[in-house]
Amino acid sequence: MATKILVIDDDLNICNLLQMYLEKEGYEVRTANDGVEGVWLSVCTSLIWSFLI
Repeated sequence: MATKILVIDDDLNICNLLQMYLEKEGYEVRTANDGVEGVWLSVCTSLIWSFLI
């Protein structure tokens, strides 16, 4: 089971870059492009996050 990381940033390039590097290291990564989406993913989904960035 991979460690789950949620990346929240309004800059799409930053989200994509972090996702690419973290997935290469074996992490499961989801991204959110604003705070509202980030809060929804972190609170309203059944996923358990190891880290929020």
